[in-house]
Amino acid sequence: MSTSRPLFDESAFPQAAIRHESLAYVTRCLSIGQCCAVVGLSNTGKSTLLRSLQRPSARVRCAQPGRSAPFVVFVDALDGAVPTEPSFYELALRRLIQSAAEYGATDGRLADVTRLHAAVLAGAAPLACRAYFAQAVHSLIGTNAAYDIVIVLDNFDDLLCELDAAPLRHLRALRDAYGARLSYVLATTRPPDELRRDDATYEFIELFQVYTHHLPPLTSQESETMLDYLYATTGSVLSPALRELAIGLAGGHPGLLDRICRTLVQEPALATVDEADAVSRLLSEPPIAAECSRLIRGLSHDELLLLQRSVSGQGSTPSSLPPPRPSASLSELGAYVVRSPLLRAFVTAYHTADVQRSGVRCDLETGQIWLDGQEITLELSEAQRRLLRHLYRHQGRVCGQQSIAEVIWDTADGVSPGAIYELVKRVRQKIEVDWRDPRLLITVPGEGYRLESPQG
Repeated sequence: MSTSRPLFDESAFPQAAIRHESLAYVTRCLSIGQCCAVVGLSNTGKSTLLRSLQRPSARVRCAQPGRSAPFVVFVDALDGAVPTEPSFYELALRRLIQSAAEYGATDGRLADVTRLHAAVLAGAAPLACRAYFAQAVHSLIGTNAAYDIVIVLDNFDDLLCELDAAPLRHLRALRDAYGARLSYVLATTRPPDELRRDDATYEFIELFQVYTHHLPPLTSQESETMLDYLYATTGSVLSPALRELAIGLAGGHPGLLDRICRTLVQEPALATVDEADAVSRLLSEPPIAAECSRLIRGLSHDELLLLQRSVSGQGSTPSSLPPPRPSASLSELGAYVVRSPLLRAFVTAYHTADVQRSGVRCDLETGQIWLDGQEITLELSEAQRRLLRHLYRHQGRVCGQQSIAEVIWDTADGVSPGAIYELVKRVRQKIEVDWRDPRLLITVPGEGYRLESPQG
């Protein structure tokens, strides 16, 4: 029986209840003036962990010797930001104002930051937005280093991959100017140096290479605490036997534990069947299968084969296949697979053909569009069809934003990069397995977009 309740709300989770060691790692880094990255698969609690840095007790632990607790500015990149400099700075300044107000910056500095934010909102050019953001940071830190600032960049995968190099270089320049008075914390699904590798942004990525923390699976005690939270907020009552079953099958993955818990509430009889039957029954539930699929589909085809052979005890990849470069995603998923019989069964049964995608095909004469052999023409808006046809004409090559604007809107005048990004995003949501990790419609930072050539 499927459940309709949403996945657990990370922002409402009792912040100090889990991941004590991970929180200690981040606060230690900040207390010695370092930047750091927190890396974890989807729904593993990155946002929960980093929001807890705003708690007074955590801020005190972030303070450097002889300094007051820093401002912790929480910037969620999914909160309306598109990968343009003005959009990024507008969101960052908005959150900077919020934090400054909450922490009592009432000596005129808050008014300065508010004025600078208004200038960005008024449509300032990227170079001006860059200068306004620098002025805002200087207004709070000041020549006498009045305040220390920690900027948390949550869900930063898309922006890290798609922003032009200039704002990332600017963040590094500000860090160099203020040193330990300005620190950054990134939250991503993969290590920053796996997400982006180019000379223009190397110095920003370098800030996190030494201090990168990979979120481990929840311990049994942390899983118990999360079940207590689910009971308190949703009334999901589980017997001791069902609690033990849920924790054992989830393998320490918070999102999977939530899905299993909500299903077991409706299926208490599963406590009396053997583990194999319980696993089979639970995997038939769409929310649970979707959570497993979300994790698996972050892997490449070769990585999935490697994981499947490891699970089945067949060792490494066959000699006909080149061994994939082990990624953090593969290693972290492996840690959950080892602990979760449910996820292990899903990996074993997963058809590798599911990741062998044929891609997008267009008939430029009839206007028809196919995805993996299935026609999707009528599922797309006219603007979305125009975009895919344009990219298909130039498949494998980069199409610049000006050419895209001219094809979609018949003019490049007045078409913002944000409008193009929103169109690309909507197309990705219809053609990608995971639109946040695109494999077909690729961003080439600073240049435009490329449609990968179909396979086979």
